[in-house]
Amino acid sequence: MRLRGVVFFVLVLVLFGTNAISVYAEESVADDYVVATLGVEKIYFSEVAKIADGLSQELKNSFANDLQWRYNFIQNYVTLYALAKRAADEKIDKNEEVNFSFENVKRQILSNKLVSDTLSKVNLTQENVERYFESAKVNYQSDEDIRLSYVKLSSKEEADSFMNQLNKGKEFDRLAKKSKVEGNDFISKANPYYKELGNLSFANVLDSFTALGVGGSSNPVEMNSEFYIFHVEEKKPAAKVVLAQVRDRVIQDYTRQVRETVVTNLINETMEQKEVIINTDIITEQFKLSKKEE
Repeated sequence: MRLRGVVFFVLVLVLFGTNAISVYAEESVADDYVVATLGVEKIYFSEVAKIADGLSQELKNSFANDLQWRYNFIQNYVTLYALAKRAADEKIDKNEEVNFSFENVKRQILSNKLVSDTLSKVNLTQENVERYFESAKVNYQSDEDIRLSYVKLSSKEEADSFMNQLNKGKEFDRLAKKSKVEGNDFISKANPYYKELGNLSFANVLDSFTALGVGGSSNPVEMNSEFYIFHVEEKKPAAKVVLAQVRDRVIQDYTRQVRETVVTNLINETMEQKEVIINTDIITEQFKLSKKEE
């Protein structure tokens, strides 16, 4: 067996091994079987399945449906198990650095479990989802579409002169004359590409264009040593949106917001409960001293 595979499994075990209660184990208790033996000691399928159930959904599917993948996974687990047993026989588990690592991993597992248990108590009601949607409805409105034309000028002086005349009330069409280029398609945040300029993306400046209103003109935009002034020809107002149209996205966003709030509150309450003080002044002072010594 290659060492790289074992190392990968160790990482997977540390990162995912304690994240969930095993679905496989619950389903197979009655039919549990021995997958390997270490002398007189037995390793059961349900034990391996608990580890597998903490993996990502894609890897869980591989464990459930791919015999070779499952075999490799079990082989890696048994190898890790055997190596750990040998390490214990050689008293490596008494090593100070190893014990420090044990305690650090233990802290991670316990803190992750506390967060997980706290989040499991969160109840997302339909009423709260609707209230969140109403407060954040602007984030779910469809984009306002605009159609632009433009004039291209060869120097900053020409561009400034063009803008001065616009500011004095001259019409864009009369000033541009035959040099005006009409945009045939509407652009929006969802589709910010301007075909008349080789599908140039206007994603970063679109808000400033939509704010102009129909008949408004942009300030000169320099591209490749040439200057462009854009003119809003038409606008399509953003369509109103109802919750049913964006429900999945709203629930996802609201869930994320609630989880972030719950975790932040948990951390703040814990820091206060445990009277935590982080000595930032000392940390800063020692950091600066260490840099001077270098």
